[in-house]
Amino acid sequence: MGVSETTQLDIQEIRTAFPILQQKVNGKPLVYFDNAATAQKPQRVIGKLTEYYTGYNANIHRGIHTLAEKATKAYEAARKAAQEFVGAQYGEEIVFTRGVTESINLVAASYGSFIREGDEIIIAELEHHSNIVPWQMLCERKGAVLRVIPVNDRGEVDLEAYKKLLSNKTRMVATNHASNTLGTINPVEEIIQLAHGQGAVVLIDGAQAAAHLPIDVVALDADFYCLSSHKMYGPTGVGVLYGKKEWLEKMSKSLGNFFTARDLFDRFEPEAIRYFMLTVHYRAPLNLDWTLDDAGHVTGFPQFDEAERRVEYLYGTMRRLESIPPERVVDDPARATAAQPELAAASDRLRAALDDDLNMPVALARVGEVLRAVNELCDGAARK
Repeated sequence: MGVSETTQLDIQEIRTAFPILQQKVNGKPLVYFDNAATAQKPQRVIGKLTEYYTGYNANIHRGIHTLAEKATKAYEAARKAAQEFVGAQYGEEIVFTRGVTESINLVAASYGSFIREGDEIIIAELEHHSNIVPWQMLCERKGAVLRVIPVNDRGEVDLEAYKKLLSNKTRMVATNHASNTLGTINPVEEIIQLAHGQGAVVLIDGAQAAAHLPIDVVALDADFYCLSSHKMYGPTGVGVLYGKKEWLEKMSKSLGNFFTARDLFDRFEPEAIRYFMLTVHYRAPLNLDWTLDDAGHVTGFPQFDEAERRVEYLYGTMRRLESIPPERVVDDPARATAAQPELAAASDRLRAALDDDLNMPVALARVGEVLRAVNELCDGAARK
């Protein structure tokens, strides 16, 4: 499928779903581009919050009255929605937290009990600080070593360098699925496979990916995967931590009060139920089934697949431009003149791809470099 044949999202229809976008700033309709930080909320998510407070506001998993039963049922329905969204095998593999930052800290604190002096943890240069600091602190406490995967000039993790960092001392690899700064989509399946080859456990920070990419934790074979509701058009203060059942069973309850009142007596609660505070932020997860549905509806995963094809097309065009030998243009003005239509057409295709809602900062920078170099070559040839 060519670039011109891509299916377009109905932007106006999407805008009408978000009350906050109906206002004007400086006399013009509000345009909001800070979704990497937090996404705005559609009306039906806002409506579900109101519905909860006006219809069944109650504590979950400990009351037996009507409202408590209704709230608990809705809460567990949200867990089921999260399970299906990430492709987990079991509902008890879904732990509700206050966000990705807390999820990573929970894993670092709990899995950290297995870390010994001299063990190694690997992260990448692309990480958000919330996937750096917990591992730095864990290494400092345990005398472990933090290794960092470098990034190449295309904004991608250097897989060859990563392979060299892996060893029988590697205990944990923690990296993001998609970068919050460059938009780079990491080859997490390969990263996980290589880590498992050394017996290491892998945590994937899916904060930026979950709103844009289909997630299948079983296919990825991720040990831990975390995401935040507020980056997916949902409420703030709620996150999802997926953990393989075997690891949740092994990890200690390392944060105070991380079990239910009933768990104090019999300790037979499912793992996911154990991992929450005595009074949880239960209001936000109740909206998660709507939030996760909105993530797929607003973003449009099929359209994202097409965007990936456009990226490949973009890089392919850049490579063709780069393959033109400089002497073909500089040393022969006549041939340079003949090449001008070809270069101009390639330039137009690049601009069309970039104008087609393609949010790829690294690609933008790279394309700019290529086009400037081509223009300089052609201008130099024309002056001869």
